[in-house]
Amino acid sequence: RELILSPGSDNGIITSLTQTRKSSAIIEVVEICVEKGISVIISSDNRLDQQDQLYNRFLEYFRNTEKIDLFKSNTPELKDKLIDSLRNKKIFIIFWIDNSKQTKKILGTLDSCIIMKELKMKNEKIMMIHDEGDVITKHNDVENATNKQPVSHAVMIELTEFLREHLVLKRIFVSATIDNIYSLYKINSYYVFQLKID
Repeated sequence: RELILSPGSDNGIITSLTQTRKSSAIIEVVEICVEKGISVIISSDNRLDQQDQLYNRFLEYFRNTEKIDLFKSNTPELKDKLIDSLRNKKIFIIFWIDNSKQTKKILGTLDSCIIMKELKMKNEKIMMIHDEGDVITKHNDVENATNKQPVSHAVMIELTEFLREHLVLKRIFVSATIDNIYSLYKINSYYVFQLKID
């Protein structure tokens, strides 16, 4: 909650020694975002089954919540549906797979004056969550996109920089392996959350 409520663009980590409660923790974060009027985009590693599993958990959990619209990056006419969602005073949650093609699509969809205007009118913050957050980093430079990096890594930097330019970006990495994330993304230890194993 502290990470979400803080005024600046901050990064955080949710970690556990096992897969225990990982999806539940993501849902808890999103619940706080919904409560505060913050839309969310969630990346999964490059596996469709993992994305579908998380998406279906959200469908079930939020099935009675009218103020949320859930989308996948391959939803037809996604840009128009996001605009409708925002104008109807709803929170959108977008799921996408962490590959260069889908990340470019998310960037292209959000790179709309109308969508950015509606987001700023609603809430100047947006949350980006990386499920299996350790696998999105494919180069040691996480701030500058270059042609020497894997395309998926460079496009992810472009997306985060675009969001930071227009909004207050909150970013959470969910992973059992955090050393690389912690050092490269300059994460304040205050925003590292260790899940308890029941």
